[in-house]
Amino acid sequence: MTLDERRWQQKLARKRKAQANRKPSPPRSGTPSPAQAAQRPIHDSLIEKGLFKNGIGLVGFARAMPDGDVALSAFLVDVYCLGVKNAFYRVVSPAEWAEFLQRSELEKIHPSCLRKLVEGAVAYARDLGLPPHADYARAAQLFGTIEAAACPVRYTYGHDGKPFYVSGPNDTPAQSKRMVNMLTRRLGADGFHFMTATDIPAVAAPTADESADRVATWGYEITRDPIPEPEFERLPDAVQARINELHDEIQQAKPRRAVPALRALIEQHPEVPTPYNFLYAAYCKLGEHAEASRVLQQTRERFPDYLFGHISWPTNV
Repeated sequence: MTLDERRWQQKLARKRKAQANRKPSPPRSGTPSPAQAAQRPIHDSLIEKGLFKNGIGLVGFARAMPDGDVALSAFLVDVYCLGVKNAFYRVVSPAEWAEFLQRSELEKIHPSCLRKLVEGAVAYARDLGLPPHADYARAAQLFGTIEAAACPVRYTYGHDGKPFYVSGPNDTPAQSKRMVNMLTRRLGADGFHFMTATDIPAVAAPTADESADRVATWGYEITRDPIPEPEFERLPDAVQARINELHDEIQQAKPRRAVPALRALIEQHPEVPTPYNFLYAAYCKLGEHAEASRVLQQTRERFPDYLFGHISWPTNV
């Protein structure tokens, strides 16, 4: 896989993460429920281009409201393994609807096929022991009486005949390990694929005579094993748990609180790259890009083979 391809994949994952974390607008007074809105005419039915090629993407279903607003149910669908990772229902203004259309490259799909695709992904993930997002059932009420059985398309989930779990760029080692262990218990050692990057060469910053878009080659393998982080795994369980708690704080919009704790952990455990990675993420969340760049540079100098340092570097130069 080339660096450009890997960069695209990581940017795609971060984009989906941002879409998933974006907070819906507060409910308006008198907003109809999805079951009530399901009586309204269909406004649009959309799917992200390349969903089955990429493995994950956004889909949306909308109905027209009498006042010109749009009732929208959106789903972040992982067709390779995880099913509906995020979902929401809300009534949006025409301007908000236009913003939704600009988030991704969307194309029209027949409503019955959209429902069939989403429900099929949910069923596939449920068979793996993975329930859909907590808001899925409510958002799905907007489908109303649309018949999934009317769609003639046959959708195939997984990848190469098996579930394919791809660890996200914001997943902690502990989260990835829990998922892999759960799939192993349910499917057996050979029952699924898991992706991790290996044998990644250092990527030098471009010189004045080189293009910033220069392509380097990255290697990867599909494996059942979790991403190896031996330095992290040698830490006491309490320290591992604390690092994971700080990661969660960053994701919960509390990066400022996490910064001093991560700096203290770096001083106590300078041989472990994970706190550097999370400190970089915290500064990015805070919009302090100079500090983020400095931490990333330190990470690459101290840990030249660290996967997430390589992933972050192309978006930083």
